[in-house]
Amino acid sequence: MLSDPRIYRYTGLQPYPYATVRDDQECAKKYKRSKRTILLASYDSYETAKSLAGKPNVKSFFVIRDPRTMLVSWYYSTRFTHRPTTGVDEHRYAMQNMSDRDAFIYCSDAFIKEFAPILDSWAQHANNLPIVHFEDLTGVNSSLIWTNLFAELGYAVPQETIQKVLKTYSIENLAPNPHARNVDDKYAAKGKREWPTFLSGSDTSSIYQQLETWIQAFGYTTQHA
Repeated sequence: MLSDPRIYRYTGLQPYPYATVRDDQECAKKYKRSKRTILLASYDSYETAKSLAGKPNVKSFFVIRDPRTMLVSWYYSTRFTHRPTTGVDEHRYAMQNMSDRDAFIYCSDAFIKEFAPILDSWAQHANNLPIVHFEDLTGVNSSLIWTNLFAELGYAVPQETIQKVLKTYSIENLAPNPHARNVDDKYAAKGKREWPTFLSGSDTSSIYQQLETWIQAFGYTTQHA
């Protein structure tokens, strides 16, 4: 969305992927020399991201998904759909002989260990910068949410343009097979996988309790199904 040339015409912000700036010294130098940039997909703590930005008067916002939905998505991605990486392969090897229940509980523990420092960090700054729910950015009023976010950051992007860009990147247009239903197809659930039915009530309660702090900190309802 933020890398689309139609958005660039109104913001003039050159997009740089966070991981590339972090890992590529030449890219980092180029990024720091540029005056109008936006650092995207910072899967890191607020402090680390701000330090990497390395510029005065940096404006930050944080996009968060309901932690319960994040966990479900991460489970299916890590176990089935994500491209092989060192970290993914390690988790898949650990889960290869596990039942669905045991694999999910394993992923829950791994998820909390991996993301706790990041979520805790941004939660501490939740009152001082825009916190945007992923569900709102992709919901029925998404164009208005994006318009307001751009305005809060100091950029005027026409809502009509935002609507066209959102349509381009909608899950329906990105999915190579709109009829996919297989668990190992990343588009099978169109981003809306349900909480697993193979967990017991006590399993669910225990996991929810571990996620509770983030659910509250980022403004999600604590009422559980």
